[in-house]
Amino acid sequence: MSDLSDLTPRARAMCTLGWSVIIDDRGAWFECWVQDGDTSWLGRGMDAGQACDDALRQMVPSAIARAWVLERLDAAAAAAAAEADEPDEPDEPPVSRILGKVELPSSTQAKAAQEDAPEDRAEALALLHEILDEIRWSGPELGELAPRRMQLTFVVWIGRARAIERSHRNDPAITEAVHQIARGLSDHAARFWPGSVPALQFDSTPGVSARSLRLAADRRLPATWTELAQAAQEALENDEALATLDDDGWADRGACTPAPSAPDDRFAELWDELVTWTGPIERAAPEVEPDEHALRSLRAPTVRIARWLRWLRGASASPEDWGRAFGRLRWLSMRFRWAFPELSEALDRRYCPPMNWSTQLGLTPSSAARATEVKEHAAAQRQLAIKSLHAALPQTQASSDVWTRWFLEAFEQLDNPDILHLLDCDPADAPELTDRFSAISAESFEDPRFRRRWRHLTQAPEASAEDTEGLPDAQIDEAEPTPETRQADDAADPHAALRDAARGFTRGRRMLFVSNRTDPDLAQRIEDLLLPESLSWTDNRDHALDAQAERIRAGSYDLVIAATGFLSHSVDRKIGSACQAASIPYVRAARGRELACLRAVLRDVGGMLDPATEVQQAGLDPTATE
Repeated sequence: MSDLSDLTPRARAMCTLGWSVIIDDRGAWFECWVQDGDTSWLGRGMDAGQACDDALRQMVPSAIARAWVLERLDAAAAAAAAEADEPDEPDEPPVSRILGKVELPSSTQAKAAQEDAPEDRAEALALLHEILDEIRWSGPELGELAPRRMQLTFVVWIGRARAIERSHRNDPAITEAVHQIARGLSDHAARFWPGSVPALQFDSTPGVSARSLRLAADRRLPATWTELAQAAQEALENDEALATLDDDGWADRGACTPAPSAPDDRFAELWDELVTWTGPIERAAPEVEPDEHALRSLRAPTVRIARWLRWLRGASASPEDWGRAFGRLRWLSMRFRWAFPELSEALDRRYCPPMNWSTQLGLTPSSAARATEVKEHAAAQRQLAIKSLHAALPQTQASSDVWTRWFLEAFEQLDNPDILHLLDCDPADAPELTDRFSAISAESFEDPRFRRRWRHLTQAPEASAEDTEGLPDAQIDEAEPTPETRQADDAADPHAALRDAARGFTRGRRMLFVSNRTDPDLAQRIEDLLLPESLSWTDNRDHALDAQAERIRAGSYDLVIAATGFLSHSVDRKIGSACQAASIPYVRAARGRELACLRAVLRDVGGMLDPATEVQQAGLDPTATE
């Protein structure tokens, strides 16, 4: 947002009412960029006033409606000028004369409202430093978030920080900590360009910030920063509950299948191409803006690059670099909306191609050829595995440890029918394996996948009720992944090195996961990812937290992971104190998704400042810490 003193009266009135307005002197003309949430308009004129009026014409095409809006904007500007000599009331958001649908809090309400923040100075500083650390650690994970979720996440952090600042006025240390938080979030915004976040502005108010992100509830805008943070947190949770969106807030997860081959190589090519067209991508905004001729030549390449990046989301090894590349495209679309009419669709988080991104990019034939190649390779590998495992078959009288190691190798390379064939056992007689290998049980295997494989192997051909509960009938036969599927999954997983390194700290541990709600699907994914001995889950209800805190102190867990991005600081302190008393690691995993958990474990337990880089450079042996 431009400094208010540099804006025209109408533009100042628009800023007061929650729009983001930038006036840019281009030398021969002026440009006025107005943004409201995810929507923006660009106006041009010979002076700032004409540029602002041109933007308003795009915002409100109807002449009658525009006259009505202009009348009220001018009235608001006149009222602001008349009150300019009167002292400002810092706690009172401006009262709108136009926003009839939203009731702004009165000065009495604003004065009466209190920030929910710790009174103790040391505790307040500790909380601010925790927020700052969380912002620094969450950088890589933020890159792939949809812009709406990124904006809301920023508002939750800065809202909590400003609430503490307002409760400790004139404290230099607290003020500086809040400024560091605002600068850190502004740096993320400059890299990823999610759109306007007025709460990061020094002179913003809770009401203006909420208006920009449409956070008004019950016809009233938040009166305090605490209320704003709570409103943003609630909006974030509601957005994450939408079944049409994936974990990062995008609607195209299904369209990303089949996964692209060699995703890192392809991403590097797109990055280099984007740098060639628009300059180095340190931040979303390039050092030198492209001229009009360059902008027109960029139309087709940017749409193609955007589609490729949508397909590569989650497949490339660096979410942060993905976010920076996508941020450059968002900046181009917002800054030069007139030049990129088709780009906005590819950038829209709600957009999903009719088929999938592979088809959208015209790559279906080559994808089919690649699938055939992979299938033929997997068949050849299967034959080699059968020969190898047949040669390594232990003697009948071999110990259970020897047979367990053989089964581990077999589970890695073959599916159950092939294993039964090697053992010369008819599938209908599979339960006889229980007598033949009585010393081996599902608990003999650490990996939950292999436990399930053993149960399937030693039961009747029908899948067990335990393993198929809740599955459609058509999926029961496919409940167990084949070795080919597992190999493909590992090859497609760009975070396999992080996963293997993190397992060195989590395998066989008794773990507790703390979040704001139960999520059985995520719990299963975390268990398969980290291979704990057991994984307990708790939400942030008071009685559940108190009980779990007591269990932590009693030594019931070896490690606790918390999705601190969804928890209040009081909950964070309660769990953290219990972990400290029990002398066990407390892992703060931001939003609690798989990648965040891997990085957080390596950071908080493994002591790595930059897990991805350190794992790659060290070639870390995941078994070294066991």
